[in-house]
Amino acid sequence: MDVARVRRFASALQNKASVDPAQYASKKTISVWCGTYNVNGKKEQPLTLSHWLRQGWDDQNGDWTGTAPALYCISLQEMIDLSAGNVLRDAVLDSTSGDALQKWRVDFETAFKYVQSARRLCFGPTNEFPQLVALEHMVGVGLLVFARPDLLKAHQIRTARIPTGFGGGNLGNKGAVAVSLQLESTSLCVVGAHLAAHRGDVGGRNANYHSIVERDCFRRGLGWSQKEEGSRSVPSYEKNACRDGFGVLDHDVVLWLGDLNYRFQADVPDERVIELVRRKDYASLTRLDQLCDAMANTKAFSTHDFREHSLNFAPTYKYATNSDKYDFELPAKEQEGRKIRCPAWCDRVLWRVAPTTPRSPNEATESVVTTVYERGDARLRASDHRPVHCALALSIRCVKDRGGAHASSVQVSSALKGLRLEPAHASLSLTVREVQLLLRNESDAMQSWAFSSLPAWVEAAPSSGSLEPGAVVSITVRALEKPELGVNRACVAALNSLLVPVTLRAGPGRDLGAFVAEVGRRWRSLVEAPS
Repeated sequence: MDVARVRRFASALQNKASVDPAQYASKKTISVWCGTYNVNGKKEQPLTLSHWLRQGWDDQNGDWTGTAPALYCISLQEMIDLSAGNVLRDAVLDSTSGDALQKWRVDFETAFKYVQSARRLCFGPTNEFPQLVALEHMVGVGLLVFARPDLLKAHQIRTARIPTGFGGGNLGNKGAVAVSLQLESTSLCVVGAHLAAHRGDVGGRNANYHSIVERDCFRRGLGWSQKEEGSRSVPSYEKNACRDGFGVLDHDVVLWLGDLNYRFQADVPDERVIELVRRKDYASLTRLDQLCDAMANTKAFSTHDFREHSLNFAPTYKYATNSDKYDFELPAKEQEGRKIRCPAWCDRVLWRVAPTTPRSPNEATESVVTTVYERGDARLRASDHRPVHCALALSIRCVKDRGGAHASSVQVSSALKGLRLEPAHASLSLTVREVQLLLRNESDAMQSWAFSSLPAWVEAAPSSGSLEPGAVVSITVRALEKPELGVNRACVAALNSLLVPVTLRAGPGRDLGAFVAEVGRRWRSLVEAPS
């Protein structure tokens, strides 16, 4: 037992001092690079990809001496031809798009080497390339997440597939793949999506979005890195696989990137759109964009507080392959026999920070700031789309030992020193909803103990009791699933000790307050949980 910690805790209780979360939680800002590219079944060379990976940070100071981001999130669409045969074959064999994504993985890893050769210090003094954290695929959609090992450690990694395509939404020609991971005390979800196509189907795209966010797509259990070689993720439509799961919105931060397929309003003549594209009147085009309209009218994305930086680049679709020209810019003879599409901002990057109410002015909370949002390097033009990337400054939450948050010591009965908690540190998380604790009475006197102010969504069994000298009690602390309470399943907690105030987080970014375990008598929690 840490006697000094117990004394600080008792002092805080006696003085009715409030717990300032700013004293035990701090912010750490990391740079994140998000890129999305509908490759249209084509390939780009690693050297070409390296130019894209350098955008958004390498020229930040105007001298091409930037430092590479800590996290790279890359979404690819149409890695294979989305014919009916390919879709069915991949749904059964689960190999075609997996093989395609592995080839892209190798190409991006090679591209990082080209980046390093051009900017020798960009990966820090250890010169370590970004390492693959997770990857996932579904028919033509792929998602790769790389992290710099010298800056970032990711854990509790999960992947998911959320199909919304053929067969009543059960086939993955459209839908999303996602990666869930923990960075310090912040949960992050990266979504790579490919939504319903065609200019007139904006309702289908909105429905795809809601279908994706409403599914409990992540399974508890083995993490991504623990999967057997060659095993596949189970799509979320296999209900039993995700019965005890959690979803995209059960995270502190969500990054959503992909070919979202939103076009300009169907009732706007193509000629009007083309005129605005030629004039580079992006403000007027934004007012005609279907996704901007859906968000302005809370039909999709903004319904859950997603945001997007302003659009100040040319539409990314539809180009003639290996050309800088849109379809409509081709000579009339070359337009014969081609599907001429109206330009559109199909390829987008959005982000979401879970709503939270800071309990003190200086409390550390997650935040996202967009520093760059633009089209990819002009050398990437094998597809009829153009890539898009977004550079973000992501502030994540780092929780430290709460012992230092409490005031100076006071006299504490020697009997208190006889209770010992094992383990001294445990946690409830998105994937671990139950922890086992042992409380030992190592004194020569009877000891009473109890939890107080447990939120309704947390259960402790037993929650109180008395211990004879030398006795041991096993305590189970469990995060309950009670949707009727208006609380998300994903409950994040940090349990430093039964004798130290503990802040529990219910759902992403939502601190409900502190609860304490008491010795001898019941004390009120230092921070009252909201009703």
